[in-house]
Amino acid sequence: MAAELPPLMQIEGRRDRTRRLTASERPTCVRAAKNDAFKFLKVQRMKLGLILWLASLLPQPTADRACLASTIYLEARSESALGQAAVAEVAMRRRESGQWGNTVCSVLMARGQFALSTTTTNYIVDDVTSWKNAWLVAGVAIDVWSLPPKMRLAVVPKADHFFAASATPPAWAKGNPLATIGDHLFYAAN
Repeated sequence: MAAELPPLMQIEGRRDRTRRLTASERPTCVRAAKNDAFKFLKVQRMKLGLILWLASLLPQPTADRACLASTIYLEARSESALGQAAVAEVAMRRRESGQWGNTVCSVLMARGQFALSTTTTNYIVDDVTSWKNAWLVAGVAIDVWSLPPKMRLAVVPKADHFFAASATPPAWAKGNPLATIGDHLFYAAN
């Protein structure tokens, strides 16, 4: 019977313990055997808590990319790529300042600063296209911010804060914003 099951659908251990996994035991993303090649099935849903747990295990800069992609997804998934890049830039600028933490993840999880710190870990990330776009934008942002400061192209120069135009302006939002991109207003509050 064990030979009939795709390899990752088997429970490791003794042969007599090998059995088909029930639907509740199967992970969302499993490998399926097809023509002697393994292909990943598409992940349709994932809890934010799982993404953050994975980020805690991943090496840098992949961990920071996972945190940044999560933040872009939560804060700006309905925005253009430019708006998403601006949100990422604010996070990267804050990391560079060191005031909120020395890694992107620590900056983004600083209490009350970004949606990553205020959203329940049970939140379901279920828009696959938006997640892929956020992942791509996060990777580009991390690559750009690995360059010397004079070589970086800035979307919102000097901006270290932003908020949604539809929200009540926070106390730090004084004067005119540096930029308005989509539904976000960007400020240099510090």
